[in-house]
Amino acid sequence: MKQKIAYIVWGIFYCLCAILGHITKVTAAQSAALTVVSVLFFVPGFYLLADAIKGQKAKQLKTLRIIGICSLSLTFVFILANIASVLASETLGNVLYEILIFVSVPMIASRHWVVSLFLWAFFTFCTFIKFNKQDQK
Repeated sequence: MKQKIAYIVWGIFYCLCAILGHITKVTAAQSAALTVVSVLFFVPGFYLLADAIKGQKAKQLKTLRIIGICSLSLTFVFILANIASVLASETLGNVLYEILIFVSVPMIASRHWVVSLFLWAFFTFCTFIKFNKQDQK
């Protein structure tokens, strides 16, 4: 699979998770399906990560690192903002929640935050690989 296709598939999973994150009442079977979709969200990212490591593509690895760090950082910021907005208006809470959906779609879609947070953290951790300068292409 080419890089461009992997990014497109990743974008499709992103949109799918964002849409599924708006479902309010979920049955047990739907919850399992949402968790599967949420985990599948990471497959194109890990494919791109493996491709970058195998091909020693430092630029691609840096791009993936930035994506992972941004997602984790923004998720942390907006979770704290949601907690801090408890005493604020309901409208502010809804706006902050919508922003949280935007920055952390697989977590919202699956409703199992620990799984998605672990996968984002593991993904981001794996991007911190140093290549030998003499081995780079």
